Amino acid sequence: MRRDCDAFTLDVRKEEDMSEMARRTLEQYGRLDILVHCAGILRCAGTSPRPMAELSVTEWDEVLATNLKGTFLSNRLSSPR
Repeated sequence: MRRDCDAFTLDVRKEEDMSEMARRTLEQYGRLDILVHCAGILRCAGTSPRPMAELSVTEWDEVLATNLKGTFLSNRLSSPR
């Protein structure tokens, strides 16, 4: 049984990066059977943990973009069309 996998270092918030992930996978294997999307953050890089009430809107937007938009893009661009 063949057990190949790939890992990519990409920005899940960027549609181009998620499109590249799907393209490279399909190019290498011809299909995509399983997608493990495990990118997520609780705070921006370089900041310390603190209550949500103390986050700026910019920081909250980055959390949402990584956790929600990243999931949306990776699944949408990996799904059959």
